[in-house]
Amino acid sequence: MKTYEEIKNFYINLEGKFEGYFQMSDEKLNKVYQEKQTLPSWEDLHEDKNFILEACLFDGNRSITIRNIGNSFVLIDKNISDFKEENITKQSFITNGYKEVIISQIWEEKEDENCLNIKVLKPTIQLFSGFKKGETK
Repeated sequence: MKTYEEIKNFYINLEGKFEGYFQMSDEKLNKVYQEKQTLPSWEDLHEDKNFILEACLFDGNRSITIRNIGNSFVLIDKNISDFKEENITKQSFITNGYKEVIISQIWEEKEDENCLNIKVLKPTIQLFSGFKKGETK
């Protein structure tokens, strides 16, 4: 879990262009970036006492998810290239008024007591992997 200040420092130090979205605490609609672009400054994103409820960002390899839980934040920051290609499945999901999002499901070998402790592939993490390219729905 991360504090508000830790998330702020993480965000301020992000470099590069990302596609993705932000859901802020004081807005009903998401801030959506369907094409890779430089992210807004922390100050432009935050007004008064609002905070990030959820953010999912993707630069083509790096997947970042920030979620607010109570007074803390969960931060997932992974490079998809760190995982074996054969252990990744991608699915697209229809969203509310935006392009379809792509989620990469990462599978890892783990012993399973229900399979005589043989190693089997198990889902371990889901990573935001951008928006489906092509026409919007």
